Amino acid sequence: MNRLNILWIQVDDISPLIGCYGETAIETPNIDRLAKDGAIFRNVFSTSPARSAAITGMYQTSINAQNH
Repeated sequence: MNRLNILWIQVDDISPLIGCYGETAIETPNIDRLAKDGAIFRNVFSTSPARSAAITGMYQTSINAQNH
């Protein structure tokens, strides 16, 4: 059984202005290379409180981030 290698890149408030999403004015060769050989998400949405939880690893209510 082959094990999957997963690299999750999470950046707060990044826009899709990177090459693998079609941007041509901004060069992102390392991310583009990872995306070419892996998977990218084309239809993903997240609320601010969910981003806060993912970035900090804490419940939104424990850091008062639920009222964005």
